Amino acid sequence: MGIRRKGRRGGAKGRAVRALGMLLLAALLPARARSASEDVFLFPYFKDPGTQGVFLLASADGRSFQHVNGGNAIFEVPAGVTRDPSIARGPDGLFHMVWTSAPKQIGHASSPDLVNWSAPQSIPVWGPEAHVLNTWAPELFYDQAAQEFLIVWASTDRDRFPTGSSEPASAPDGGSFEHRLYATTTRDFESFSPTRLFFDPGFNVIDGMIAYDAVGGRFAMAFKDERIFDADGRPDPQKNIRLAFSDEAQGVYGDVTSSLTGGGLAFSQWAEGPTLIAVEGGWRLYFDTYLDWSTVYNAYESEDLESWIDVSDTLEFPEISGRLQHGTVFRTSRQSIGWVVPEPATGALVAAGLLGLALRRRRCAETRAAPRCSRSRAPGSPSTTRSGLTMPSAGSRR
Repeated sequence: MGIRRKGRRGGAKGRAVRALGMLLLAALLPARARSASEDVFLFPYFKDPGTQGVFLLASADGRSFQHVNGGNAIFEVPAGVTRDPSIARGPDGLFHMVWTSAPKQIGHASSPDLVNWSAPQSIPVWGPEAHVLNTWAPELFYDQAAQEFLIVWASTDRDRFPTGSSEPASAPDGGSFEHRLYATTTRDFESFSPTRLFFDPGFNVIDGMIAYDAVGGRFAMAFKDERIFDADGRPDPQKNIRLAFSDEAQGVYGDVTSSLTGGGLAFSQWAEGPTLIAVEGGWRLYFDTYLDWSTVYNAYESEDLESWIDVSDTLEFPEISGRLQHGTVFRTSRQSIGWVVPEPATGALVAAGLLGLALRRRRCAETRAAPRCSRSRAPGSPSTTRSGLTMPSAGSRR
């Protein structure tokens, strides 16, 4: 994984000039042409402890987000929690949402427009005999080839993984968690395939999220490396985002990358809740540095899923009562939802944003300021410790 953006032909200066040209061109385009894409970026999230429902942000460009429904919840359950919501749209136009609801269950509801929802249901992904401690952060993906939904989540199964590598005494049984990703499939959310081990890279992982790479003809999965300790029990905190790849949506995933985000003893850079989404010109990776309360959410961008640049300072969020947690960004057509969402940005604003990004990349190229061009860190770098570990005072939002 590169730590700064690769230059195109013509260099950073040329990119800035091209962006300026787009700025001038946008001013001449009719309003309809400036908003050729009718897609919107939607950002469902929850607020701790997860009993207040699911909230929604919307954006025309995936950078500047605004409240939907006046900042009020768009979905609530009579009792229980709706943590870690994930939404996907099926081929029939119906939206489906899954969320963390119980130690051995996943919540589900559907909606034609994200306004009117079906009654919530529980999906029992584990039998009563399973020695499973938790079922966290289900992610929903529609597999077009198989014509079915894939649900992926993280669990600690003590039958498979009796010892853990995360925070000491963090699990309900007094030990530490040792997660892997598990999965089930369904076409109708009435019958489900047997739960299976989906992704085991040989270490503790959570928050698996899948996207299709049309250029590469492959599937990419962003996930969190959840390790605090190495295989010998020595402190070696990771807490970062990585990628894995597969030729098919349902695996097998391999070619695990090095860390894309920070980690180690830089607690404020510990990351989770990734969303990988295709955007014009490449990719955007959203993620939460959950111990850094000075930020709402973070984003990196890439042309090729290899070289990344930190564009977190281009994100804008409204005032939120409480902390936005584990959002999952997706795109859909403006006409498919019943909520009033922001109008697309004018061409001038879009071009101005591109110009600013091009100039910033030029500064990165000229100064080689790696910490702001990317926070990638390869395993074993100086930020990794082999000595004692003092944990941060704030725990994971889990």
